[in-house]
This record gives sequence, structure tokens and C-alpha cells, in this order.
Amino acid sequence: MDSMKRFRCVIVGGSGALGSTICRRLYKDGAHIGWTYHSGEVIAANLRGELPDSVGLRVDLRDTTQVEQTIAAFAQQLGGIDALIHCAAICLTPGDEIPPDQTQKLPHVHRAGWDELMAINVSSVYFACREAVPHMQAAGGGNIVLVGSVSGTRPLPSPIHYATSRTALEGMARAMSKEVGPDNIRVNVIEPGILEAGVSRSLPGTLREEYEKHCALKRVGTMSEIANVVAWFAQHNTYVTGQNILVDGAL
Repeated sequence: MDSMKRFRCVIVGGSGALGSTICRRLYKDGAHIGWTYHSGEVIAANLRGELPDSVGLRVDLRDTTQVEQTIAAFAQQLGGIDALIHCAAICLTPGDEIPPDQTQKLPHVHRAGWDELMAINVSSVYFACREAVPHMQAAGGGNIVLVGSVSGTRPLPSPIHYATSRTALEGMARAMSKEVGPDNIRVNVIEPGILEAGVSRSLPGTLREEYEKHCALKRVGTMSEIANVVAWFAQHNTYVTGQNILVDGAL
């Protein structure tokens, strides 16, 4: 990218607890950012007010055609794409049974719930990347940063369909890094442990307690700690690719 041009970054899931923190960090760094939201109109309006000249677009991540159209719209409004960050995900599936103080288990997740979670956590990632790559090629390269979870790489008590979707990102990043590497595009997965907010809030309190007990730092992570790592990979990474990076306080 020409050093005189403003860094252009799209954040899918930018209105969430982690996504909004990433948006604020990149905006503070001077980036021209585009971010998505779904149903949080009030949160989106507040974020627009807080980050003037950022571009916020509504998207239903269950609709892959809409995902591609939204990435294309960002490219047009930002004047290109230098980095794509995907940090949108759901951990529990609406309409499926959630036992008191437990994670959803095999009998609790039905086909509709499985399909919805996979659409948001996996399919939307693939099609967002597919649409963003040509714009990065036109820019001379870029970074794709996928936010996964420690559940995707460690045997933790978490909903099976959620852990499956997080592991899928590792395979996606490894294969994609080989395909787009010659175009100077790097693809990595950042895998946070349990955090102070976001999807981690849906986890049982007992699981959070066990995490803090076994984590070397004896605490959950903060939004800003993860945002700092994601922002570095989006803006400054030039050689790390095809990797999953754990940011879990040494569980």
C-alpha cells in the first residue's frame, strides 16, 4: 500500500463488544474503517457518532449474498480494502434449549440451530474473504484477521457446534494463506480465551471460575488486550500467515 494513502479496514461484527473496541483502536490509529452491525440500531448510531467518517452498514450474516454485497459496498465507499477483520460470532443458538448454568450439549442443538450458527460463524467468514481478496490484490496486498476462540484449539467444555465453527477458521486460514500468499495477502486467526464481555458472557459462571483457576494469569482477558493484537495483525503484520495465535493468558 502507498504510505501516503489512509489505511482502509473493514470490521465484520464491528458493533459487538470486541468489534467496537477494535473499531475504536483502529480509528484512533488514523484508519479509515467500515464496520457492520445487524440488529443493534442504537449501538450503531452511537458508534457512528463516536467515530465520525467511519462507515457502518447493516448486514444479516446468515445471507451470504448480502455479505458479499456489503463487502463490495465497503470497498467502494472506502476506496479499497487493505485489511479485513471478521469478529462476528454467536456461541449459543436461539430457540435451542439451554440448561441452567450449563453449555448447550449434543441433545440441545437442533438442525436449525446448527445451520444458523454455521452460517454466521463460518459461511459469512468465507464469503466475506472471497469478496475482499480481489480488492486487496488491487491494493498490492493486505491482511485478513479472523477472530476465533480458544475453544477451537483446546479441549474445553464448550458448545460442540461453537467449538466446531471456531476450529473451521484454522483450516480456512491455513488453506487460504497458501492460495493468496503469492498476492502478498496474509491470513491469520486470533484465538482469545474467555473475555470480560461479548460471547463469553453467555458461558456458565462455573466455567469462568475454572478458567481463572487454570489460567496462568488468573483472570479473563479484556477487550482492549485482544483489540491491540488484532489491530497489530491488521496494520503491521508483513510475514506471519496461516497461523492461529492464542491470546488466553496461558491456559
